[in-house]
Amino acid sequence: MDMLSEMQWVRISEFLLAVGRVRVCREFGVEISRRIGQLIPHDQSRVYFINDNGKICDEELFGVKKDWSLAYFNYYSKIDAGRWNISDRSNMKYSGGQAFVGKIDWTKAIGLDEFTKYYVEPQRIRSSMGLGLRDGANLKCVVILDRTSRHDFSEKDLYTLRIAQSHLDNLYANLYVDSSQEKVLHMLLEPDLPLTARESEIAGLLRDGLTPTSISRRLSLSLATVYKHISNIHGKFHVSNRQELMLRLLEK
Repeated sequence: MDMLSEMQWVRISEFLLAVGRVRVCREFGVEISRRIGQLIPHDQSRVYFINDNGKICDEELFGVKKDWSLAYFNYYSKIDAGRWNISDRSNMKYSGGQAFVGKIDWTKAIGLDEFTKYYVEPQRIRSSMGLGLRDGANLKCVVILDRTSRHDFSEKDLYTLRIAQSHLDNLYANLYVDSSQEKVLHMLLEPDLPLTARESEIAGLLRDGLTPTSISRRLSLSLATVYKHISNIHGKFHVSNRQELMLRLLEK
């Protein structure tokens, strides 16, 4: 017997249609977190973005204090041999070729180790659910939902998330296959446009709306290095600002 009501199936469809309209990888993950409350009520959420080296390079927090995020990155993600590091692919569970979907009841684990005692409990997190998205092969985005209320996420919530995730994973992978960034990258690598591979990559990200700061995080480069590449790109395109560069890229 289907665990979901007809109305819940309608909500899932509306959710997928709304998220599917987003064509930028980073914003796709953010939009999931913004809208998934219509399917699965929760109190706070986190979105983590993972680069090609398997490291978290950017994040978006909803209802979570930045101090806790810094504590996680600087300390708790490294303890116990990286047991709680969500960007470690060995920690992610895959089923049927799909990236992981899972939930945990923290009330049964509080105080068992340093992470639950000093990180989970002080935030009053009682249960969490998460999903992972891939570029087709590698984990690139993780969305974590937390409940601080007394009620744990139900099996119905988990079932709903699994259904949505199977579609989200395909939509997300398609962004890497069909994205304008990839098309721009190929065009910029043509011999008559003497950009380096890194400059081409940054130009594509600029065209997709990312800021220099976001590019710095995504590519694990210093902000100064990103600005240096942008300056080189401007020079090769004979433009003096980002607006002129965008026009040139759109023309291409």
